[in-house]
Amino acid sequence: MPRTVAPTLVLCALLVASPALALNPRSFVASYGNDSNNCQRATPCRVFAIAIAATSIGGEVVVLDSAGYGGATITTPITLTSPAGVLAAVNSTMTINLAGQFDVVRLDGLSFMGSGIDVIGIGRVMLRNLRIAGAGTGIHVNSPGGAIVRGSDIDIYGPGSYGINLTASSGMNVVTFDRLRVEGTYMGIWVADHTTLTVRDCTLTGRSENSNQNYGALLNQPTLQGSDTTVSVENCLVSNWYTAFGSPLGSGGSGSALFLQNNTIRACDNGAFGHPTYLTITSFGDNRFIEVNFYKSGFATQGTN
Repeated sequence: MPRTVAPTLVLCALLVASPALALNPRSFVASYGNDSNNCQRATPCRVFAIAIAATSIGGEVVVLDSAGYGGATITTPITLTSPAGVLAAVNSTMTINLAGQFDVVRLDGLSFMGSGIDVIGIGRVMLRNLRIAGAGTGIHVNSPGGAIVRGSDIDIYGPGSYGINLTASSGMNVVTFDRLRVEGTYMGIWVADHTTLTVRDCTLTGRSENSNQNYGALLNQPTLQGSDTTVSVENCLVSNWYTAFGSPLGSGGSGSALFLQNNTIRACDNGAFGHPTYLTITSFGDNRFIEVNFYKSGFATQGTN
């Protein structure tokens, strides 16, 4: 006699197999989207946070047209992409909190308006073709164990406190920026604890030589003992700051290093100054100082201009 299958079991099997419940390898957001949709191409969602939740690990969220898509907290590997000609506005913080050392988040083509990027986990963050305007801090890396951050073609505009702020409580941040522009912030780049930074082909422009309006283009000194930092700056234009490069504190960690190659420092009160304990500055002999009042013909520690 044939065995009868209970209708409830059949329904459960169909639900498990239903593709409608599967996460999307690629999700979409649009100005006309609805967050009750499944975020697929024909039925996009409205904001990044919902589309990220609907996307499988390692997947991608694609912007279809110009609009504001909010911020999000990202905890799994994913890519957020906006194609050329589309303004994908992010008007609240994008927080990246990866737990896996080899997890990767990619942000490509986004425009941040009054908000920035916070990296508070470990893992790898790839940033490309971003515009960040009006944030208190444009890019803030505050990792518990060190993160890897790679950025290219990034513009950061003030009037925030920091263009970029880099630190880790342990381990080592490894950060690289190519074709970076920071304008009009109080501090261009602040390098604090457990960080190795390389900056190439950058423009760091302040507001004046007055320290009350903007203090430094790139200041490099850890605050924790045993937290040495290493910074390399190459092919950059640094102008209109109170201080171009230097060690701002008289206490904290020791033995940090700053390497300067083929940079132009213009219209700054202070050029490049180190500290015998906290920061050693080494030049490759090809940096130019124009309209700089102090620390321009040789450095406070070793090296020549």
